[in-house]
Amino acid sequence: MAETTPCRHISSLAAVVVLLIGGGASANERNQYGAASTRSTEVGRPFAYAPSAPVKRAAVATKWTSYPLFAGEMTSIAAHPTDPDTAWVGTRDAGVFKTVDGGQTWTPSRQGLTFSPIRSLVADPVLPARLYAGTDFNGVWKSIDGGSNWFASSTGIDDLFVMFNIVVDPTNTNIVYASGFGGVANVIGAVYRSTDAGVTWTRADTGIAARGDTWVNGIKSLAIDPGAPSTLYAGTTFEGIFRTTSGGAAWTAINDGVPWLAEPDWRKAIQALGVDHHHGGRPSAMISASSYYVLDPFDVWQELATHILAGTRMIFHPTVSDTVMMAGGGYFSSTDGGITWNGSGPLTVDIALSAGEPDTLLGARRVGYREPGGVYRTTDAGGTWSWSGDGVTAQAVRSVATDPNDPNRLFAGTGNGFLYRSTDGGAAWTRATEVGNPTEYKFGFEVKDVAVDPSDSNRVFLSAGRLYRSLDGGATFAYSAPITSSHTIEITPDGAAIYVGCGSDVGIFKSTDGGDSWFQVNTGLPIFGDKITPILSLAVDPSNHETVWAGTQFGGGIVKSADGGLNWQVMGLTDDNFVFSIAVNPEHGDDILAGGGFGEGALYRSTNGGQTWTTILDDMAFVYDIIHDPLYPGHVYAATEGQGILRSVDGGATWTDTSDGIFYPLLYSLDISPDRRLITGSYGSGIYWMPLPPDPSTVIFSDGFESGDTTMWSASVP
Repeated sequence: MAETTPCRHISSLAAVVVLLIGGGASANERNQYGAASTRSTEVGRPFAYAPSAPVKRAAVATKWTSYPLFAGEMTSIAAHPTDPDTAWVGTRDAGVFKTVDGGQTWTPSRQGLTFSPIRSLVADPVLPARLYAGTDFNGVWKSIDGGSNWFASSTGIDDLFVMFNIVVDPTNTNIVYASGFGGVANVIGAVYRSTDAGVTWTRADTGIAARGDTWVNGIKSLAIDPGAPSTLYAGTTFEGIFRTTSGGAAWTAINDGVPWLAEPDWRKAIQALGVDHHHGGRPSAMISASSYYVLDPFDVWQELATHILAGTRMIFHPTVSDTVMMAGGGYFSSTDGGITWNGSGPLTVDIALSAGEPDTLLGARRVGYREPGGVYRTTDAGGTWSWSGDGVTAQAVRSVATDPNDPNRLFAGTGNGFLYRSTDGGAAWTRATEVGNPTEYKFGFEVKDVAVDPSDSNRVFLSAGRLYRSLDGGATFAYSAPITSSHTIEITPDGAAIYVGCGSDVGIFKSTDGGDSWFQVNTGLPIFGDKITPILSLAVDPSNHETVWAGTQFGGGIVKSADGGLNWQVMGLTDDNFVFSIAVNPEHGDDILAGGGFGEGALYRSTNGGQTWTTILDDMAFVYDIIHDPLYPGHVYAATEGQGILRSVDGGATWTDTSDGIFYPLLYSLDISPDRRLITGSYGSGIYWMPLPPDPSTVIFSDGFESGDTTMWSASVP
């Protein structure tokens, strides 16, 4: 799948022409877009790190490409008001994706967006090229070209809130309302109103119960009466339900029948609101995410059903009276006006109806125990659902690995506990399972590390709380007793020894028989309190397999063993509480790079076997993995938690940002395949690859690839 360049505002005349043709945008909106497009050329929202040593931009871009590993954490979805084939889905960390074929395929639609979760998505019902996205703590964003490009549209909105609801006045779509919640237990909130299609916003929540001097109660839900659009309903975290009949100028409480106001409880918030156009604009409410209420003609709320177990999004069937559909903790529907409910389908967090197809819905799915997330589709009003998420690359990839003997075999471990495997170079991916239980795809905790035995590719090890081992190339796994709290795995290049560093007080385990048996090698490891310091990283010297390095937590520093782990010696970096990553130069075993820090990150180098250390970079993102190019060890790559991938071509003395093409720059793992692909996983936007030059000695490196010879970067695309 070809990936568009993420997070860069465009300002070319051609782009503006596209906007004018596609959206019916007003002059005000065009000016707003032009102003936004000049604000920044950085990738996404800047992180607050300023490295002490220069980190340069590459002079010639080296582009990363997404592997087609689909699904991930979906957060919102919106359908085109007139075209049943067009819809948009919002994700937690990968921006927005768009379909123009009814959900068969999706492509990134996120140019200009930051990394903030897309909590709400709305298409203008009259000008559908105009879209709004409500984010977590980053206001409202807008597109006027159908989602191709986005810009901040939050003037007047405070960034304290999760903008969970956006509604558009169907009779005058320049009028837009947005509501949010934030703070501890979501107790504070606000309602905003725009009369110029989101260019500017003003507070519109007078009368809603106050929370302090500045904000009202957290606004969990918001609904507009399409037949009387000056009437809106707002559901709060603690203070019940409020109504306005003046477009937000004034609100009054309507809480007769709400059962719990005498003893407010944040678990009983008004989770969802809807207005039933089949019953004269009658409002409905989901209270405590399990009880369904309707407002009677006397302004008293009547409970119709309980224990529904879903309810943060509510819609009414466009043509069939008494049919209500709900999303939240799942998908539930009622065909008798809310008296009885049936649950079906995936763990849906939001739903959207296809235009002109009243029984066709798209569901945005969250990640669950056996649920990888993504998009699903139903054509029978929720009776049955089918996968509809090809192209949505939003997986939270925590670890990556390649088979050193077969470039076609790749692995990706996710933060949700899934392990994906490809046997065709990344073109297709399947989930690994536990031995004897083919329905158990999830391995408990996040998959922090994966390693393939270079002496036997059928042996694959996986760290996900416990240590797991596969004997069939990663298709199935079983516990590798007695190791628990495993964190990091390191195998010697000849496969003779396997080391596992644990996050608890059990230290380091070693196996010399392929994982059949294990013994602890903890002599000399630092102690924190009365326990062994947790082990965060391991590295074996490629030129001397008896030399092993380990990075520890809580000020234990970096330790070294010269006898295969039997004895350890502290070698410095004890001022830093965490040593996340270690890399040994394959040609010079005394040349060590280490990523560490606490609160902020730093990158260190020793050229004398750890006797002394130099700080190369500091005041930066944490460095979670470091890898040398085996063909040219002076070239080093570092995966960071917030600054993408850094590259050095002088052994680590200076570094260049080489993240073009990666949307979400939280990266924890790197590997290089036998066919020279550099692989990394984004903790929110999937797994990426970039080809490494076949003969680096023929390329002049300084501030990027000065030769500009892109033919040297040829590699087959999966």
